[in-house]
Amino acid sequence: MKKTVQDLNLGWVKHQDENGDDCWKCYDPETNELIGVYRDEELAREPKKTRIEKQKYYAEKYKGVMFVQKQYDQGRESCWESRVYHKGKRYYVGLFDCPTLAAKAYNHKILELGIQKELNRI
Repeated sequence: MKKTVQDLNLGWVKHQDENGDDCWKCYDPETNELIGVYRDEELAREPKKTRIEKQKYYAEKYKGVMFVQKQYDQGRESCWESRVYHKGKRYYVGLFDCPTLAAKAYNHKILELGIQKELNRI
């Protein structure tokens, strides 16, 4: 049994193929000519993330590491900042080329200061 849903304004017709999978037929709205047939998976792809977007995602798992957009906008490679906060004081650790290096420096600074904080797992 095939189920059909139509959206003629956009030229898309949704139906189920013989396997029961959802498919979309795309038609030219003016000529009603078939342009192509697509599966849901083909249409639902997420756009690829840029290198910086991927690194921002990974940096979120590290404590004391943040992305500095201003540094990136100025074309600098070192745009990952590391800071340690303890008892109302802020200790600047530095700018680094990647979030992993910034997290390692954060760990080193905590050990250097003798602060009882959880270290980043790298």
